[in-house]
Amino acid sequence: MAKLYGLPSLSEVKNWEDLRRFVVQWIDSCSSALTGNLTFSDNVRCTLILIGPNPTTTPNTYRWPASGALSVQHGLGPGYSGYIVMGQDGAGTMSEDTSFPLNRVTIYFRTTTPTTTFRVIILG
Repeated sequence: MAKLYGLPSLSEVKNWEDLRRFVVQWIDSCSSALTGNLTFSDNVRCTLILIGPNPTTTPNTYRWPASGALSVQHGLGPGYSGYIVMGQDGAGTMSEDTSFPLNRVTIYFRTTTPTTTFRVIILG
């Protein structure tokens, strides 16, 4: 049996004290993972992106075009299921441009205010 999070294997438990120690270590390991060591993208198939007039962080940053739709390569394959706008730095809206056919690798967005930066999660 493989070791989990550096814990001894369950097959190494020989008595009640070993079992108690194993369970305490396992609970501590789970607690540590659930209180800050897991990220959203570790648990959800998604792509985190930033779209704005002058995005400065990398990777996954996109600049609004002067006109038309913005093409974003999401890399989630056929399981694309939608997106969530997690935040923005000004007024305005953005939406998926449905005039383009839905496909496995690309989503298209439009905005009413290309001067606004949006933080977006594309869900797989």
